[in-house]
Amino acid sequence: MPKVYLTIEGEDGWPRTSSLKVDRKVLLQRAEEHIKNGPNKGVSITVGDTQAAEGAGLDSLGMVRVAMQIEEEEERLFYNMKAVASFLIHAAHFFEQIDTAWDGSPVFDGESWHPTTKLKVAKDSPVLTKHWIIGDAADPLFIIALAFTDSLVGKGPNIRDFGLFVIWEQYLWLFPFLVKPFSDSLGLRMDGGTGWFLLMLLYCRIFLLTFEKLRLPGFLQIILVLTVWVVVCFTVEQNNLPASWYMATNMPLGLGCVDKLCKADLPKGGVVETLGRIFINGNMHYEGMGFEFGYFVIYVKWFPMIAEYLIFFHYREQIMRRVRVAYRWVKEKLRYDAAVLVLRIALLVLFSINWLGYSHWKSNAKFFNIGNVNHLIHLVNAIAMIPVLYECGLSLPRAGSTILGYFIVGYELPTRVFEASQVFSACAAVNNSWIGYPLQTLLGFAYVIGWINTVSVLVAFGITGQFRLAAAAYHKVVAWRQSPKASA
Repeated sequence: MPKVYLTIEGEDGWPRTSSLKVDRKVLLQRAEEHIKNGPNKGVSITVGDTQAAEGAGLDSLGMVRVAMQIEEEEERLFYNMKAVASFLIHAAHFFEQIDTAWDGSPVFDGESWHPTTKLKVAKDSPVLTKHWIIGDAADPLFIIALAFTDSLVGKGPNIRDFGLFVIWEQYLWLFPFLVKPFSDSLGLRMDGGTGWFLLMLLYCRIFLLTFEKLRLPGFLQIILVLTVWVVVCFTVEQNNLPASWYMATNMPLGLGCVDKLCKADLPKGGVVETLGRIFINGNMHYEGMGFEFGYFVIYVKWFPMIAEYLIFFHYREQIMRRVRVAYRWVKEKLRYDAAVLVLRIALLVLFSINWLGYSHWKSNAKFFNIGNVNHLIHLVNAIAMIPVLYECGLSLPRAGSTILGYFIVGYELPTRVFEASQVFSACAAVNNSWIGYPLQTLLGFAYVIGWINTVSVLVAFGITGQFRLAAAAYHKVVAWRQSPKASA
């Protein structure tokens, strides 16, 4: 067999099934045709991994096998990244609420805005003198994983874009009337505002599709978004925002106000307010959440997130090639699997903690403020987790596909359920730092993992199930119309 590489030029060159996955049977057929008929100028497979290619053999079928192996490895990595992001974002809000006291005042005091029940068990770590501050690496980690996954589908619009828009509108106008009354009937409080992330993801797709329609190269798309972000930070002034809003610093919060709280002269019932209700907030927001959801068409902190999506969407192959090289280099140096495992765990803990939170550093500078610096640190932590999670021996497709349930349910309901449980009562009986804090932390982690693998699974299944049901009904109707009974 000829020792050659076959290359498929561009994303559109990959054969796809009806579900938009790579059609491996067609790849095998192309390899066999190459063996029989010689090279085809329009068809090739580039795995970008010389070591793996040499290990499998450089013949055409060997290259296909390597490509399939790499595809499986990357799929496991993307699921694991989403699973870790889901765990971090659940755990961060869970412990933040458990460890934060609230006096019941409706006015934001600048320090504690989470309504919660005080936990009697020791809330402070005897080692850190404060609770474990889990960082927000979850946001960029999930953005990276989503960008990687979307890049496999292609640069054009697809049915999932429509589905994301439908879910966003349901979040505004349907789920609050279903989930919130149910939680209220159980005596639980549900006021989470996590839907902002859904809207940000929708903007990521809108920016990408718009840029692709304009035929702008990937690097230029990224530069444009980052340029807008920097210019807005330095030029836009917003000094008339409510003083109670969280993180109301010198940096502007958003562009295109759709509410009277951020624009007093906005006509009530006018076009702007009406469209804002339909597409932006649905009148679900409350004043304490002004910093991230419901008052502006787009928030300034979303621009770097959109840029991150574009970076990892356009440069997935180059990034993953370096991840594989780094992983193999470290594995060769350490030699023992046990040493690699210890290093993985240590790095995961290291990059999961918001170390800046212990320094109490604050800055209201226009660009290098606490919000932007924190986000940069979280991005670095998320990038560092990619090689750590690569080929880690775990496959978490269920936990990695339930993050949607978190966006819908919010972050307060899981904590309220925990506080109403017998486990919470058992924790409340302990009031020793050295015993109580580790107990609270371990039980909290176990509860979060259980919530992700049960409630979040059911919620995500219910949300995505509507699309599967609609698709099944559509195929049934099409099949019936083509049947002899319909023609008769």
